[in-house]
Amino acid sequence: MDLDGYKLTQERAACGDLRNKSGHCRIIEGTLIPEDPRNLDLQNLEELYGRFLMSKTLMVRLPHMPKLKKIEWMGNSKFPAITIESNPNLESIAELARLQEIVLGPGHLSVEIRDNPKLCIEPEYMQTKFVKQYARHIRECGIEKGMRSSNFKGSSSNAQANASGIPTAYTAIILGLSWYVRKI
Repeated sequence: MDLDGYKLTQERAACGDLRNKSGHCRIIEGTLIPEDPRNLDLQNLEELYGRFLMSKTLMVRLPHMPKLKKIEWMGNSKFPAITIESNPNLESIAELARLQEIVLGPGHLSVEIRDNPKLCIEPEYMQTKFVKQYARHIRECGIEKGMRSSNFKGSSSNAQANASGIPTAYTAIILGLSWYVRKI
């Protein structure tokens, strides 16, 4: 059955480019552009068969996509499956960190993330498969530009607790000196 750009099949709503909204879509076929008003509600989205394209937007975060697990791109191999570029206000791509699978056609590019000056990865997502494979060049939130979380020894909670960007050993020395100065 086809209703207003939606195909309902066995409890799964597959939506194409002609959809008016995406709130009930579990599958989207075609290019997904997050700032498109149709895509404000993506809570039920599980799979995308097409590209994810976010370019030159003023968005701060991606739409909430808690169920998105798979992106498959078999189209034009000149374009990546996921493009996130030139978004001056973008601070987080956490919604993509839960992706489990990116399926590509032969010779296809997978992910391109560049020119997003405020973008950082939240500490809880640094060890996800997506970040390790496609976004490890992006700084960890709370770490100053130029410093990577690999500069820190110990657990991730140690690095998270020290959001100043100062390696933990130096923080201990500074704290020790300040205690010593106060005691005198």
